Amino acid sequence: MGGKGTRLGGVDKARLLIGNRTAFHWVYGRVSPYVTRTYCSVANTEAAKGLSLPVIMDDEDRRGDAGVADVILGCLRHVRDELPETAQMTHLLTCPVDTPFIPENLVPSLAQAAGERSNAVATADGQLHGLHALWSFSCVDEFASLVEKHGIRKLSALHDALEAVRVEFPVREGFDPFLNINTQADLQQANVLAGSVKNP
Repeated sequence: MGGKGTRLGGVDKARLLIGNRTAFHWVYGRVSPYVTRTYCSVANTEAAKGLSLPVIMDDEDRRGDAGVADVILGCLRHVRDELPETAQMTHLLTCPVDTPFIPENLVPSLAQAAGERSNAVATADGQLHGLHALWSFSCVDEFASLVEKHGIRKLSALHDALEAVRVEFPVREGFDPFLNINTQADLQQANVLAGSVKNP
């Protein structure tokens, strides 16, 4: 999943070129060794073009955390309902496509912290990164109640209510592994960093 890229001229963030790879391939390369199935959550059919992965359509009108909470809930329901009864998958990982340099150990570290039924979310330098998270399928009904019945849509509040385990990732020498590309300046910084960051 990713934002609409309005501060980047409306460009599809998944197709941003960072070094010699797209933002999508940076993220996909880091998470794919650890996951059973990968979906792309997209806001419109144009963004879905050319993707070889299963697509989950979300609401084009979503705004900030409020809309993101509904998108995550929709993804949880979609994937849970699609799984066969014999499936061994216990969690859904969410990871935005505009954070190309996420830690290589993001998924195993979150999984170790979450166990079989808990949620886990990334932090770095004390800052919560609410979309970099593992959501247990066992929390779907509680998640839905928090969002739809109680109107709780801020990700930090949802993580608190669901008692997600915080997993701290280091920020070394000023390098933020959760650098988020929202502006041209962010994109320029990412391209500078790309030469010194290991390609997935």
